[in-house]
Amino acid sequence: MSRANEKLVNQLKSRFYDFLQWEDNEQHFQKMLPQWVKCIANALNAIQAALYRTDGGDWNRLYLSSCFKNNQNLPNQLTRIEIEKYVHHHSVYISKNPLMDPLSPFNTVLQFRVEEGEYWYLFLYLSKEWMTEDRHSQLLAIQSLCETFIKNVVKMERVMDEERQFKELYQFTEKIHSTMDIHFVLKEIIGTLKRVFPNYSFTLMLTNDHESLEELPVEYLEFDSDDDVALQAYVEGKVLIADSYHQVATNLYAPLKGNQGVYGVLKVSAPYSIIFPKTQLEFIRLLVNTAGSALENAKLYEQSKRLIADLQLINETSHKLNSNLRLLDTIQFLHQQITDSFHSSATGFVFCFDDHNKVIPGSSPFFKEEVGKWYISYVRKQFDRDREALLIGDLLGKLDSEVPFRSLMAVPMRHSEELIGLCITLHEQPYHFTFEMFKLLQSLIHHSTLALSNSMLREELEKMVITDHLTKLYSRNYLDESVIKSMTEDEQGTFIVIDIDNFKQVNDTYGHQVGDKIIIQVANIIKNNIRASDIGARWGGEELAVYLPNVSYIIGYTIAQRLVEKVRMETKPRVTISCGVSYWNKSKKDSLERLFHRADMALYEAKNRGKNQAILQKDI
Repeated sequence: MSRANEKLVNQLKSRFYDFLQWEDNEQHFQKMLPQWVKCIANALNAIQAALYRTDGGDWNRLYLSSCFKNNQNLPNQLTRIEIEKYVHHHSVYISKNPLMDPLSPFNTVLQFRVEEGEYWYLFLYLSKEWMTEDRHSQLLAIQSLCETFIKNVVKMERVMDEERQFKELYQFTEKIHSTMDIHFVLKEIIGTLKRVFPNYSFTLMLTNDHESLEELPVEYLEFDSDDDVALQAYVEGKVLIADSYHQVATNLYAPLKGNQGVYGVLKVSAPYSIIFPKTQLEFIRLLVNTAGSALENAKLYEQSKRLIADLQLINETSHKLNSNLRLLDTIQFLHQQITDSFHSSATGFVFCFDDHNKVIPGSSPFFKEEVGKWYISYVRKQFDRDREALLIGDLLGKLDSEVPFRSLMAVPMRHSEELIGLCITLHEQPYHFTFEMFKLLQSLIHHSTLALSNSMLREELEKMVITDHLTKLYSRNYLDESVIKSMTEDEQGTFIVIDIDNFKQVNDTYGHQVGDKIIIQVANIIKNNIRASDIGARWGGEELAVYLPNVSYIIGYTIAQRLVEKVRMETKPRVTISCGVSYWNKSKKDSLERLFHRADMALYEAKNRGKNQAILQKDI
């Protein structure tokens, strides 16, 4: 080698040494390699230069790392096969003609062996003066110098990577062992991995007993999943690696394992077929082992909190139900407890009789709809057959059409082994309810059934006291009490007394059984033509009554006329009625006795005027 060439090599050696003395940080390598390429290009008077290097474990794929001058037409990556057809086993390859596209106009390639199987390549576009034998020996010397430099750079880079990885691992461990939040632990796993391995993608494959984790890359492990390797890693608790030919990727599966079990699998995907370096494998193993222990601690902590909350809920519910609530209040309280505890979208309570089901007031309105009745019928059939509570993760397919709610929990209410009712709670999303929720609902309903049964019996007894046995209208005593209360609290009210015309003749003609049926028909017509807040009552014998709180005499009189018309048209055998209508308002002092007396006088007048009509006290 000539003195001039030797001088050039020494100058490069000195410059390379300066590069290695740069500040030891991550930005150092990002800035250094472009400067290094520029340094060589300037030393060789190259018209253009480009460095292709490996990245990660895939040594058969090289990426454009740095370039000198124009890089617009250069490919971002090359395969070793594309390069090997030029260089073969030569450290320096020089061509008199430019290389073929996409490597035109380069005519020189320097090959650097980093380690066994891993190579970097520097492409140069040199002038013809470099085609001589003497120049070739100089390029060999420069190639050898560059190769040594690159090996040192790679070693430094890997040492820095390892330092960065273990620093991240230390920070990760410090963070997750100071929290009992499962969501935070999972978020830190993904965040740490993305910082350490920005070119890989990550998926947390978890069992479906986790709450919503929409912002994280989560898939749920199913035992009928197509990803057999993930299931194998979960079952065996071992790190497994498999190539995905469909995705052209290499996947690493690392179980998130604690002392008591496996809580999921971390899937690491490289965007190409690679061999994961030992340092990366060790880092991932350490991270998932640490994460598995932290997940286990967090889950145990959450389970203990949930158990305490469940016991508090059952205790609070039992205490509340033992305070002799009305049936409606009991159902509304249970409905709210279930909604708050399980985030249900619809909850229904149903009494079960031999021939029908009755939705209890206080349930979600959905169960009054036709599709809601299908849910009740479906659950009732399951209970009649199996007698067991139901937890269904996905109802899709149970109906011929689309179902509005796909998650279902249902618990029977039994008293002395007899099915008296059931509780159903629903959610739109499949697999919303966990097994822990299911067990809690069973316990809640079990502790509530006796209170519900007692509330129902108590209200039935109360209803019997205030209800006429024959007509199922209210009793005279209840009517009197209600009118007195209304006259104290309301602004006005209308009272209608009703008498079935010629009722003795009906009894004499058809018999007393038909007479009773006539009274029942008239009572049913009354019930169907007044509001829930109005009071229909048995006045005595064939006389009935209606009280309309907060209703003016004009509207009350209209209702009386409608009743007269309805009875005449709908009874069989046909009968008619006469009505006396009285009213009161707060502008004038009044009493129950005077109100009833005025209605009696109006009824007497209706009889005298030919029956089958309504008379208002004002008309007397």
